[in-house]
Amino acid sequence: MGFSDKVDTLMNQTVAYLKANGAEVVEIEFPKGLNYEDASFQVLLYEFKDGLNNYFAGHSGSSVKNIKDLIQFNKSDSVELRYSIRILLDRLIRKEI
Repeated sequence: MGFSDKVDTLMNQTVAYLKANGAEVVEIEFPKGLNYEDASFQVLLYEFKDGLNNYFAGHSGSSVKNIKDLIQFNKSDSVELRYSIRILLDRLIRKEI
């Protein structure tokens, strides 16, 4: 959020849609700055990876089964690739958190 008006608008519409359909949306503040090596960020990465993998495991009808599959999906879709959080996902895989 805050880098592209188009992405911000789409994100706000998506959040509104999710809430209207019963989802609980939890807003987080992404760490600012270039130094992401602090302990709280490591915990965030661990919980994020665990949460995503658990989420994917519960959706057997999807072709995305884990974070590695999500990265491949994003790489194969030009729209997703432009707006994805690929760098963070790649870091989760690289560090094997």
